[in-house]
Amino acid sequence: MDFSEKGKVTTISAAKFSDLTEKELISKLVSDEDFINYGKNSFDFYESMPTKTSFLNFDATTWEQKGIPYLAELSGYTNLEIENKFYKIASDLKTLQDKYPQLVYDGKNEVFINNVINEACNQINNDVWQKNGCADCRSKHRPRVIAAGILGGASGFLTGGVFGGAAGAFTGFVKSVSAAASCFEAAGC
Repeated sequence: MDFSEKGKVTTISAAKFSDLTEKELISKLVSDEDFINYGKNSFDFYESMPTKTSFLNFDATTWEQKGIPYLAELSGYTNLEIENKFYKIASDLKTLQDKYPQLVYDGKNEVFINNVINEACNQINNDVWQKNGCADCRSKHRPRVIAAGILGGASGFLTGGVFGGAAGAFTGFVKSVSAAASCFEAAGC
């Protein structure tokens, strides 16, 4: 994994598991530390946010117009902290996709990816994934946040870099985090 100065992610693909059935892929993900870390780091984006209450006012249209500076304004993170967190999440995702090419969204496999992520999340019994929030919110939103990165949010970031289209980068991911945050707050989590 190499991050260049322009903010692009490059990898050499070393796929290990390319022809797994849905059931086999779920079984691998449930015990895969890379998958668990991807989910943890995705949720940590919200859980570590300095101004969570401001983030509840997230507006997707404004995000698409202003990009990272808007997110920094709402979240309390600096622009650099947001970029670093995005890089970490993108790096985690790229590691997963190199290992499990079936997790690369191709425009036709959305149902497959959603099914795999939902079932893998349901099967994981990990303290890191259970803390700080009610189980119903987490079981509902964790798969959505994880899948949103896979289904397009992260790919825009990976191909466009931080500044090469920040308005579109991570939109699916950030929208999903916003929905999860609203659920957590409404439930008092």
